[in-house]
Amino acid sequence: MRCGTTALMVLAAWLGATACEVFNESCPVTQPEVWGKGLSVDLDIRREYVRQCEAPVGNFLADALRLYPYGLKYDGLNVVVSVGLINAGAIRDEVVCGEAGSTRDRIPAGPITDQDIYQLLPFHEDRVVVVRMTGLQLDRVLERAVSSLTLSGDEGQEGHFLQVSGQLGIQINVDCDGAFQTLTDGGKAIGVPGERITGKCLGSNCTPIEDTYVYYVATLDYLVGTDDQDVPNDGFVGFHYYEPGNDPPEVIQTNLPVNKVVRYWLVNYEDGLRDELGDEKADEILKGYPAVEGRLKYDPVGCEELEGVCGRPAE
Repeated sequence: MRCGTTALMVLAAWLGATACEVFNESCPVTQPEVWGKGLSVDLDIRREYVRQCEAPVGNFLADALRLYPYGLKYDGLNVVVSVGLINAGAIRDEVVCGEAGSTRDRIPAGPITDQDIYQLLPFHEDRVVVVRMTGLQLDRVLERAVSSLTLSGDEGQEGHFLQVSGQLGIQINVDCDGAFQTLTDGGKAIGVPGERITGKCLGSNCTPIEDTYVYYVATLDYLVGTDDQDVPNDGFVGFHYYEPGNDPPEVIQTNLPVNKVVRYWLVNYEDGLRDELGDEKADEILKGYPAVEGRLKYDPVGCEELEGVCGRPAE
């Protein structure tokens, strides 16, 4: 049961019911335990921030998904995960280990406990999957992620906004004036594919993500849903999209709960960044990791409304 919005919590309290029991029991901590050495920066976890902007907390979590040593193989070859995606709706500012309905703005710099993570990721038993998909299929997923940007009120803060990570760096260019993706058939099919993603690339040289190339993408099983006729969760039809004559995306199960993957990254992120980037580059990044890195670059005109929300000049 996907319970956990503030409105649902308030309703449950008003009714004297246990409608949010599953959500509140998702934080089974009696004696908080520190995971890893902590971080040197505050993590801003406000709903309006993580659901519209590149956020350090999102970068950290997406990096955790991408850089976990899954040890997967496909056709006998080692799988290298190129992209990590986590939906902003999985990241919560509600305090679930305490009074229902209260919120917090940030996780302060310093040690991070299991209680912090259970509150941040209350659906912590969601499993991580790795999806084998083309660049075009990935584009359909990314278009869904930015489809609600600049809409008014809560409609502009939908949980399907994605936080992203890419091998040796990622850059996704977004123009909010472009046509946004729409769904048909009760959310089971893509109507308008969307034209808000104006560029996407990986690596220090910003190598374009090609429509026909195959990439391995780590994300949550909740987003991928099933490959039958059910409506994809959060509208991510892209995880099942393919054109006639082409292969559909293929889901590889890891059976790892996301909290285990995040715990591993909290303990090992320094070594992980050194392994990927080398000591010199890692030293530079670790001074303020995680930070806003320009993973999402918003058009300064089309996405002007987000400039103040995201706390940095639009790019």
